[in-house]
Amino acid sequence: WFGSLAISTIIGYTPPGIPSIEDIHSHLQISKSSENWLRSLMPLGASLGALIAVSDLYRCPHRCKSLKLHLRKLAAFFGSGFQLWVTIGVFLVYVKGIYLPWSWLAVSNTIYPIVLLVMLCFLPESPVFLMKKKLYLEATDSLLFLFGNNSDLTNPSLYSISEEDQKVSICDFRTKEIFVLLMLCLTLRFFQQFSAINAVMFYSTDMLKSIQSVNINICVMAIAGVGVLFMFIASLLMDKAGRRLLLMVFGAIMSLSMALMALFFLLVSIKGKHFQDQFGITFLIALCTFVAAFSIGYGPIPWLLMSEYVPAKVKGLASGLAAGFNWMCAFVITQVFHYLLDLIHEQGTYLLFSIMCLLSVFFVYLKIYETKGKSLQEIQSFFKDTS
Repeated sequence: WFGSLAISTIIGYTPPGIPSIEDIHSHLQISKSSENWLRSLMPLGASLGALIAVSDLYRCPHRCKSLKLHLRKLAAFFGSGFQLWVTIGVFLVYVKGIYLPWSWLAVSNTIYPIVLLVMLCFLPESPVFLMKKKLYLEATDSLLFLFGNNSDLTNPSLYSISEEDQKVSICDFRTKEIFVLLMLCLTLRFFQQFSAINAVMFYSTDMLKSIQSVNINICVMAIAGVGVLFMFIASLLMDKAGRRLLLMVFGAIMSLSMALMALFFLLVSIKGKHFQDQFGITFLIALCTFVAAFSIGYGPIPWLLMSEYVPAKVKGLASGLAAGFNWMCAFVITQVFHYLLDLIHEQGTYLLFSIMCLLSVFFVYLKIYETKGKSLQEIQSFFKDTS
């Protein structure tokens, strides 16, 4: 989770950083094209990094059934924890952006990665990796560090890996069952990013410039604060309401929010600036509602379903591929968002994303299997029978 804070320093930098660069007192001036690339380089780098990680996972796959079973009851909490701490970190960056110029904001953002690097120096090696290398004493020490003296999981024999478990091939994805599961997970990632959440976060200051009657910095902080609050609520709701229901309900709310933003700009184009100044708060409410709905639904759940759907043997490779695909979609959306605004204007752009969110609801209704209260064996048996 501290790694999530480190990532958030990059995700949250551009909304306060770019307006600071554009300030007339700034000694750095960049073009609009460069601004667009500055926003989209983060997802591009993340996608390439994920694909590099795939090669490492392919050479050194790890499997730990005992640990997965132990943490199964906390799956929803851990599944949403990554996104929760990302939103907390983004909120903190937005707060700093009010008081710091772009240069000092960038310097302050190095604190989390540096602390993370120091913390990693004190973490033990994976017990599964140590068992694979037949370093049994070191594996026991690692288990004691991770779980304490009183845990049943400190027996290294639970982490033994058979030769069959170590053999992972790209050919495994050619089996119908695994291929279908991977496609389901990738489609969820597609809808996650083509809801335009990263475009909303990266371009939030530009979007709020259309509302002349509000303080943009306060509004950006409010949007990030909404994300933190509802991401925390999501961690409590997933095991109670179910993943499938949350995706459908809040996917529909995301669609309605985008449709309301499209309607707002359509009326602005008809009635003029007076309507924009008078009802600009409507756009802000719709934007906050969209972020809240995403934080409960498509923010954490696709990551969680990935861990529940895909068999353990190929989970490392599949997760790397899905992460790379996820961030590549984010890069595409961040790059084209500005051009969509020029081509079909705000009303057309938001209507397009509203349709994408609505399509995601139908996809979840038709194809996504509910995993609430199901064991890993039940989930795998279902897909094996129906794939």
